[in-house]
Amino acid sequence: MPRPRNPKEAMASSPRAKDRVETGHVVAIYYTLTDESGTVLDTNRKGGAPLSYLAGAGNIIKGLDQGLLGATRGETRKVAVAPADAYGEWSEEQLEELPRNVFPAGAKVEKGAVFNGRTPDGLNVQVRVHDVTGDKVRIDKNHPLAGKTLNFEVYVYGIREASEDEREHGHPHGPGGHHH
Repeated sequence: MPRPRNPKEAMASSPRAKDRVETGHVVAIYYTLTDESGTVLDTNRKGGAPLSYLAGAGNIIKGLDQGLLGATRGETRKVAVAPADAYGEWSEEQLEELPRNVFPAGAKVEKGAVFNGRTPDGLNVQVRVHDVTGDKVRIDKNHPLAGKTLNFEVYVYGIREASEDEREHGHPHGPGGHHH
């Protein structure tokens, strides 16, 4: 069989492609994400490649994954995702007070500023400054989209069966997916 000329053709013309999104399928989507006021937060529709994910494997937020089950190739679907099925509710418990001197010298430490750091167990984290009072800085460790209903408009570009390796690894390989 001749090899498709580009990754888009590979997804769209796969002889094993399925018609509906089901758990275990590799799905390629174009999406636009907006908040409750309609402000665009993210999109891959402006010259980007489709996002590929393995349905049901936790590659994308739960509410979107579930909201796309049953969608067909070529369908445009709107999915509203509640905070519980996205990044969770905003939590006061995710605020932490730190001394000003733990921030880099000369850094502009003000409300809304974003800093990268490490947890005690070595994980990289991103935090926002919630407020500053004297030498005390309260940081917000909530995800920036915590507490927000997320509105997706998704075009299902392609659907195919996942390979055994993809199912075993829990994500798509090749164009639009992870490469090992």
